[in-house]
Amino acid sequence: MNQNNIFNAVAAICNLYYSKKIQTEELRPKLWLSTVAGLIPGMIAAVMASAFVFLTGSAAGGILTGIFIPLFLEILTGWSGIGSTIVFTDQLLKAKGFCENQNPVSQKQIIAASLYLFRMAVFGILAAYGNALWFILALGGAYLIRGEILSGFEQDPEAPGYGSWITYFAGTLAAAILAFRWSAFAVLPVAWVITLLLWWWNRKILRNSREKVSVQSMLLLGYFSENLLLTAGLILSGGHYNG
Repeated sequence: MNQNNIFNAVAAICNLYYSKKIQTEELRPKLWLSTVAGLIPGMIAAVMASAFVFLTGSAAGGILTGIFIPLFLEILTGWSGIGSTIVFTDQLLKAKGFCENQNPVSQKQIIAASLYLFRMAVFGILAAYGNALWFILALGGAYLIRGEILSGFEQDPEAPGYGSWITYFAGTLAAAILAFRWSAFAVLPVAWVITLLLWWWNRKILRNSREKVSVQSMLLLGYFSENLLLTAGLILSGGHYNG
């Protein structure tokens, strides 16, 4: 695959997930490259967070990361993750009869604000702890899962064997090497195992479901997996893993 074909393939898969479109000659995205669509913003977020911390210190850098990185990611994806979560949560609450007397608009605003503030806190604390590597691990793993959901967890005969996983392992390993810290390597197997467990859990849910896989289910489960991976990073970090 030459350089032009690689660019077109990456641009096509990014256009599938991002609200901001890239001009490309490739129209059909290769789902096994979904991991790349997560590694790219993950690396951008990690570099930005590291720069914030380096320039302003841990506390101020964490605050700046919490303000700008979640906003960057939501704008990049057109707020699709929060939107799908609001729809699902709203439907769940209505089914349980918890919101019959509630204003639906204010209820959705509360859900959106709570989720967004949660992400601000997680991104900010991870950056303050010096664990920006988790942004790459979490986003790469979450987009791997998104691609697996859309493919129905079936191997594309035109794709390299386990191409999505190899891309994830290689991309996160390269990020750990570039972190220039031995402790960065300690988190890699943990993140890989958590991603694998989330992949298995999502596959089990969807295969037990009677509904067909849809973009909505991909957005919801992918966003949920992303937040779980970020939370796992926060729990495991505690200031000890410095990626």
